[in-house]
Amino acid sequence: MKVIVGLALLAAVACAMDCTYTTKGSDGEELKFDLSPITHASGEEDYIFTDSVYNTFFVNICGPTTAACKNSQAVCQQGTNKALYGCGALDNQKFSDGEHSPYEGVTVWYGNGTQCSSVARQTTIHIDCSLSADPAYIYAATEISCAYELWMKSKYACPL
Repeated sequence: MKVIVGLALLAAVACAMDCTYTTKGSDGEELKFDLSPITHASGEEDYIFTDSVYNTFFVNICGPTTAACKNSQAVCQQGTNKALYGCGALDNQKFSDGEHSPYEGVTVWYGNGTQCSSVARQTTIHIDCSLSADPAYIYAATEISCAYELWMKSKYACPL
């Protein structure tokens, strides 16, 4: 029994990606971010957001969603037809500075989602620094030609 529990824990840890990001501020100082507190463990509820056309997004920063999307997707969309679509693979995660500056947050990009017409779905998540958002929440989403943008707020998107 101990071996099974140990393997399950190892598998859960192996699914999560590094969730730290370091960049330079405008005067050259090092800015560090640690988004690991907003990553949820396997089986815990995803961050969920329903857009204006009733698509529902399931998100886990630096970890796979618990929604039924295949291939370790960090973002999963449930369309109005109830079908699930991977919108960004966890193993394709990339960090960059916030939408306007690194002082305002972090951007996380996921590619290699399921096919949509002739392209793979992809998602850009803008996580705004907000000291009152603990741990995080999604407040907006858009989609243009199978490229999704989500906006979140979190105190963990503020430089350490």
